Amino acid sequence: MRYRGENRITGPASAQTVPHFLRASAWANWDGTATAVLNDSFNVTSLTDNGTGDVTITFIPTMFDANYALAQSTIGIGAYIAGAAIVNNTGGATTTSVRLLTIQTDVGTVDSGNFNGLVLVGKR
Repeated sequence: MRYRGENRITGPASAQTVPHFLRASAWANWDGTATAVLNDSFNVTSLTDNGTGDVTITFIPTMFDANYALAQSTIGIGAYIAGAAIVNNTGGATTTSVRLLTIQTDVGTVDSGNFNGLVLVGKR
């Protein structure tokens, strides 16, 4: 198997595995209504509900540094209302956790709804 640097892996199908730098380092799915509850995860040890629309996700093993990429999605924060999920400046992204806020544009921080996802990709 060989990584060609263009998002393609070559070699026999039986030998094709995804290189570590192309795999999710950690992911989580949680219900953010009222008290946030972790539904399922990979390399995540805990989810802490810090208050309305504010959660911290702790992962293992630790990341090499805090310069990893993350993507978060949130569904169910309100009908026809725009919202966003952002990294909280307090706590932010560290090698062991990331603190996230869910913002609804017309009211501010809100509980995030019943379906939330986070994927981290970075060096371990």
